[in-house]
Amino acid sequence: MTPAQLRALAAEADAKADALEATAELHREQARTLRELADKGELGTDGVLHKRKRSGNVSGVSNHHALAIARAAAGDDPFLLHLAGKKTTQNKLAKKVGCSAAAISRYRAKRPIPALYARRIQAAVDWPADADHWPGGIV
Repeated sequence: MTPAQLRALAAEADAKADALEATAELHREQARTLRELADKGELGTDGVLHKRKRSGNVSGVSNHHALAIARAAAGDDPFLLHLAGKKTTQNKLAKKVGCSAAAISRYRAKRPIPALYARRIQAAVDWPADADHWPGGIV
């Protein structure tokens, strides 16, 4: 090997070492950030951080827990209370009738519901398919 080749290899080794040092510093910064989050966060009884802007969903939980969450979220909404009484959730109903849970929410919030979905919902959970029970009416 020539001295020039040896110098080139040394320069390459220096560059790799610099890259490793930069990566190590990045990992140290991430560790500091994670420690700060752990120190600031409020731990729940299960030892998990619970600060979040949105509530969680119920996917992956037992049917009993999903229904309990749905009942608690229903408040005084007669439709959601009716679903809880039928031991189902809006998500499960949506799957049965072939639309999204978000669509059902829109129909409950003064958007007109297609007659097909209103009839399917009536068949699934006995919620009347009439304009009195759908604020936006039926189209």
